[in-house]
Amino acid sequence: MKLVASLSFSTSRSETLPAYKAPWVQSPGWDGFWLHSALWLVPLTVLLDHTAWSRIYLLALFAVWIAHRFASAWLVFGTSAYAPLRSRDGVRLRNTLLGVVVLVGVGIFLSGHILPFNRGEALLGLLLLDFALSLHHYAKQHYGLLQLYRRPTHSGIQDSGHRDQRFCNFVVGAVAFAEILHGTSFLQDSGVLGYEFFTGVVDGGTAVGCLAVVGGTCWGLWRNRNRSLPNRLYLGGLGLLGVSAFVVDPILFLMAWTMQHWLANLGLVVAMSARDGKTLTNNRTLNRQRLGFTLAGLVLISVILSPILDVEGAVSAQDSPLAVLPELAAGLAHEPWLGFATVLALSSGFAHYYLDRVAFRMRDPLTRNCVRSLLNSKNEHE
Repeated sequence: MKLVASLSFSTSRSETLPAYKAPWVQSPGWDGFWLHSALWLVPLTVLLDHTAWSRIYLLALFAVWIAHRFASAWLVFGTSAYAPLRSRDGVRLRNTLLGVVVLVGVGIFLSGHILPFNRGEALLGLLLLDFALSLHHYAKQHYGLLQLYRRPTHSGIQDSGHRDQRFCNFVVGAVAFAEILHGTSFLQDSGVLGYEFFTGVVDGGTAVGCLAVVGGTCWGLWRNRNRSLPNRLYLGGLGLLGVSAFVVDPILFLMAWTMQHWLANLGLVVAMSARDGKTLTNNRTLNRQRLGFTLAGLVLISVILSPILDVEGAVSAQDSPLAVLPELAAGLAHEPWLGFATVLALSSGFAHYYLDRVAFRMRDPLTRNCVRSLLNSKNEHE
């Protein structure tokens, strides 16, 4: 569930994020760690063994997983910049979020009773829905960040939006294809698929997938040579993630894939939140105290809630926050707590997808003004 969990950006040109006057969201160091984390996460999958990676991932689960889920909620409900949006859409937002929790709860607790399917079938359906939404969600985040880093041209915009959108969708699709190949290889190694034919399919698919991602990345960098440095770095990091999906251990890759998503989301939202209510200079100097306070608050929420919402860890407390809390794991592994934790975990994920969409729905003029006020940016083409 947490491996298929953050910014939902729309696809049309009128909905892209406004381009920055300056090249970085916060600074080269901040952006390099948070938004461009693919550039250092992928090398770590090669340099570190599974044990070391598991420890890093456990730390990220504690500190970042739930923090990134609540980041968009903080942006929408906790910042003064979004007060006009809350004033206009507050009732609808609250009713939608409540509806998500109720629908998930009905699916989990009434399955096998009123509903014509058991809990296992309900959970499988919800997980498949979560997986499908997460693929779309990841693609939109990558596209949104590429557009955030785009460089205005003499004609007003960097004409790469549609190509970037297609590239982001392609990389996410390539990742899904790579996981299918890994699954096929696992089934063959397990004796379920005993045909030599599948070995050729996996090897051939891996080679084709790697070449396609490398070629697409190089083409994207060459086709628009007016890209800003951060835009090029993010595009290159995304291509690096796509290639690693085929050649890195699939478990290690999924850890890096999800961590990149969490870090990019949290880094952007914290930087935006730190600007709330502040008059910024032209060099976009942030209030460092507010930056640290916002980040610390979200991390604290994550540390507190991760053990409760980590349903996978309640069943098998490995590579999980519950690994260090065996008593809590034992309690959450039984009903009714397991059911409640499942509802909260799934509904918080669905709410996260929805609120990210709300927070960055650039087609809406009111939302666009909220985002602009926190990005200290200017959308040249609107």
